[in-house]
This record gives sequence, C-alpha cells and structure tokens, in this order.
Amino acid sequence: MNPDDVVVGFAPGSSPRFFGFNHYDWDIGFLRFARGRLSYFGEQIQFSLSIDQIIAVGLGPGAPGWWSIPRIYVRWRDSTGTRESVFSLNSLEPCSISHASSPIRSLYECLLQWYNQPFGSDVASETLALPAPSLGEVTSMSPREIGSRRVEKLVLIRLLPLAIGISILLRVDAIWYVCGVALMARVVELIPYWQYKEKTFVPVAQVELHARAQAAAHAASLENS
Repeated sequence: MNPDDVVVGFAPGSSPRFFGFNHYDWDIGFLRFARGRLSYFGEQIQFSLSIDQIIAVGLGPGAPGWWSIPRIYVRWRDSTGTRESVFSLNSLEPCSISHASSPIRSLYECLLQWYNQPFGSDVASETLALPAPSLGEVTSMSPREIGSRRVEKLVLIRLLPLAIGISILLRVDAIWYVCGVALMARVVELIPYWQYKEKTFVPVAQVELHARAQAAAHAASLENS
C-alpha cells in the first residue's frame, strides 16, 4: 500500500446498483494516482488504466436517500479503442455525517486534477503488470427492488416478533401500536427508494460536449432559417 492511496468503493456499471453485503459498492480497495496511470487494488479485482484509456470522469447519481451522496463515474476504453465501459467510485474516507459528501467531492477534484495534469508517484512494477478491468456477470438489484423487499423484511422478521414480545412482557395489547410506529418510520426512510427512477449516467468528454454544442447550434440555425 502506498501512503497516498485513497480508500474507495468500486462498482461496475453506469447507474447505482445494490450488491448485497457491500451495499452499493461491489468491491472495496485502494485507488492510486501515478504519472499517467490510474490503478485500483481491491479484494475482488485489481486493474490499471493509462490516462489515454480514460475518456471522461463525472459526478453522477448515488444511492437513493433524503441526503443523496453522488458517485464518481469513470468512462474508459480498452487498449484497442473498440470497447467502452463505465464504472463508479465512492470515497470511503472517514467524515462526519454533516459533511458526508465532502470526501467524494474532494476525490473528484483530485481525479480531475490528475486527469488534466497527470501527477503522482512513479509507476511501480506491480502497477504496470495489472490488466484493464475485466468483469463477468455481476449479481445486483435495482434500488427500487430494495425498497419493496425491505418493507417485507421489516414486517415479517422484525416488527411482529418485537410487538409480540412487548405485548407478553408488559401484558398490554401493544402489537398494533409498535407495528404502526415502526412501519411509519420505515416508510419515511423508504420514500426515496420508491421515487427512484433508474437512469444510466455516462460522463461526457469535453470534446464531445463541444461537438454536441456545435450540433445544437447548427440545428437551431436551421430551424430559424
């Protein structure tokens, strides 16, 4: 491990997905900035990309929530330039709840700085030996699915046993009261999941933004003529 390595969560794909144990991060590892090369050392995957393989980076949607924290999306291509893919990163550096989005924005600024003016330590031999990301089929679920499943789990596994236990212990008919209060609190927490609309996010390179702006201006001029 390099002292400058950053602890991050890694997820394949261009939209937030739920991967089970690690929640919205499929893997956890260290991100390393080297001169002209970005490397990731995780538990399940390790890879390295040259700066020429990275097309664009951008801040995109994160997991649903009342205070949603964005993720960093990286669009890259293979060494032949024929295939493009997207993965996302989440900063796992410690922070307070009130500043939960600060680490991810700091990491994004650092990544942009490296992308525009490559900096970092000399590329180590193990970094040069790493291949580009290569993933097979990864099991995941949409955040909307998580919302519906959590309600079923709450009612069947947690609320009923808790309410029955309190009723027996206190000898009062508290089952409906306990279920109602806990269910209402859970519903408020799950509202962002039910409102969530799954959208893909593919960061756009500056050259593409310029081309799109030119195309839009050209189309507008044709409409006005």
